[in-house]
Amino acid sequence: FPIPNVEVSSLLDENNLFISLTIDEYESYSRSIYEYLVNNNYYYVGTFVQNGLIAEMLPKYVYEPITKDYDYSSNKHKFIYSTSNELNTTGAFQRIEPCYLIDIERIKDTKYNIFTSKTYNTIIRINKYNISIYVDEN
Repeated sequence: FPIPNVEVSSLLDENNLFISLTIDEYESYSRSIYEYLVNNNYYYVGTFVQNGLIAEMLPKYVYEPITKDYDYSSNKHKFIYSTSNELNTTGAFQRIEPCYLIDIERIKDTKYNIFTSKTYNTIIRINKYNISIYVDEN
């Protein structure tokens, strides 16, 4: 997994890393995460969009591949991938299972804690959400 080239970082827990990156470093690091996933033969590497509701209550998140026009400089990335090319076909929809999430978000400069002068501007979350990602039938 790509390790960001930073001097200051703070691991909040096993899934959340706070770091400080310049705009160029942020864009480059976001691209390196995607390239890592593609080059390590994971399945359904991409992102997701909300496409309607399930049972008119829960949002339906649908897999979307990343194209060459993807904006790596945007303030938030939600990269998904699976270790299997099999889909769970239980119910009316096909769901990616297992589905893992890497969330990279650019935020305002924030202190690590009240006792330090160091700040961070990027959060990397791994498997932040327990959500289902579906494959569009079209």
